[in-house]
Parts: sequence; C-alpha cells; structure tokens
Amino acid sequence: MPKHHIVQKEYLKQWYCDDNQLNIYSTEEDKIKRRGAGWPGFSIKDFNILDDVNDKYLPEKFTAYIDAKGIKTIKDINYGKQLNGYERSAIAFYVALQYIRTPKHRSEINSVIDTIIKIGLRDKFSSVDKIIIPDEKQAINEDEKKAIKKINALPKIEAKKQLFEAIQNDGYVIKLTNTGHSKWLFKLNEIAKKLFENQWIFIVPPKKMSMITSDNPCFVYSKNNRSVGLSSLDGVVHFPLRPDLHLVIIPKIKSPIEIYKKEGKNAIKSINQLIVENSYNCFVAKDVNYLKRMIRYFKKCNYKKNRDVKIDKFGKYIKISSEK
Repeated sequence: MPKHHIVQKEYLKQWYCDDNQLNIYSTEEDKIKRRGAGWPGFSIKDFNILDDVNDKYLPEKFTAYIDAKGIKTIKDINYGKQLNGYERSAIAFYVALQYIRTPKHRSEINSVIDTIIKIGLRDKFSSVDKIIIPDEKQAINEDEKKAIKKINALPKIEAKKQLFEAIQNDGYVIKLTNTGHSKWLFKLNEIAKKLFENQWIFIVPPKKMSMITSDNPCFVYSKNNRSVGLSSLDGVVHFPLRPDLHLVIIPKIKSPIEIYKKEGKNAIKSINQLIVENSYNCFVAKDVNYLKRMIRYFKKCNYKKNRDVKIDKFGKYIKISSEK
C-alpha cells in the first residue's frame, strides 16, 4: 500500500535539534516524541492520488518537483531581500501544494461533500415511492456493483424501502475518492497565480523565540471562523516557512513587493497559538521547553481537529460551509 507524505521532510528538518531529531507533540497520544523527519506521523498509507493500477502517473514525483524548488527558495530568503518572479512563483506553488495535501483539508472537503450529497438525496427521494432502483451498469467500482446486485435480489418494494431508510439514516459516509481529490492538483496553477499576486509579509521572531510548525502548517485564518480558502478576501494565509521566518499572505491586497516585519514576543506567541489550533495530529517546536508551553495552551484552547459543517437556509436556498 503506497504512502503519501503530508509534510516535506526537508521542510521539517529545519526544526531539527543538534542531534537531528524533532521535538514533536502527538495530540492523540498526549505525548512528546523525539523523532526524525521521517516519522510515520508525517505520512499516510493509501493517501496517494492518481494511483490507479493502470495509471503510470506518480503524484510523489510531481509534488517532489514543487517541494524541491520551493524549499530551496525558502532557505535562500534573506531579511529585506525582494524575491524575483521565479522565486516568488516557487513559493506560491509550495504554499498551494502544502495547503491541499494535508489530511485536514481532505477531511473537511469530505465532510462538506457528505452533507451536500445527503441533502440532495433526501430532497430528491423524499418518499419511498420516489426511490429508483439502481442498475449494475451504473456502478463505478466493484463494491458498488456488489451492493447494487444485493439490492436487486430483493423484492422491489423491500428494496425501495431499504434504500429510502439508508438515505434517511446518517450511518453512512459519502466522500471523494483518491481520484476525486487528485483534481486539486490540476488547480495548483490557478491557486498559485492568485497567491503570487497577493500581499506577502515575512514575519521575523525575536532572537530568543522561533516559529513552531505542525502536520498542517499552511492554513487560512478568518476572524469570523467561517470556511475560507487560500484566495478568500475574508481570510489571511499563514505558513511558518522556517523557525526564523513566517509567511503571511493577504488576499484582499494585491502587491508584488514583500514586506519584512520584525515582531515582538506577544505577536509571535499569538501566531504560534494559531499554528497549534490549526494542527491535525501533532505540532513541532525547536525548543522543547517552548513546546511544553504550547502543549499547555493546546489543552485549554478551543481546538477542533476539523471544522464543523454548518447549514444555513434562506428559503429554498441552502448554504453549506465549515466553521469552528
């Protein structure tokens, strides 16, 4: 079963201590671990995309190219240095890829898809009489084919009844396949172009402090806690590029010039707390004592692994979004 890395190893190595180990806090285990950048928590089995048996396209080779160009550019950033077009483009692609590759993004997309389809099914098949028995030819995989065959083996009335009850029940989950999620890769160029055009601010922490990171390092923060994407005018993109450098992208402002800003202790603490709140299964700090302070914050903050799906109804119009 193939593995998919959700955070690049070379990126994580920037947080290595002198013994080439990371200080990792596993939120699920409530435990600090000392591990290398190859720790299994940064990769997931059967998470590859476009990995069908007859498909020779390997996503890891594609993402590795973006990773290599991006991390080299990130490591070469010097305080006050303006990026050229190629460098800015490399980081824009890196940010876009990191945002869509993590399980948090995938999980929240699945939750929204699940809600949309269930609402649609329940509206279309609001009674047993409206149920349509599917045909085996409509199956998209073997599992569906077996399920449809089983349904068709029942008396028609019983089959309709069971299908209706299944649609009304929340005991099943609808989500995108790996191939469905792969379509986000085809949107990278469009997403990166928008990021390229926005205002970039490089935030630098004081010498005695550093940025932390997580298994979901790139995220969008919105004060209204509503679902926002990388190009949403209501959000601000955050990404700790290095322990000594944090990138903030502001979509509602267009600018080709990078701003460098040295922030004080309180501002860096607030940003690191946002990184903790937006982590998935773990977060990482270069200083183990600082990691312990972030753990204390994590245990008292309003953390949610995934945002909740929110449904708003305006007459016949239904708005589905995610929010904390």
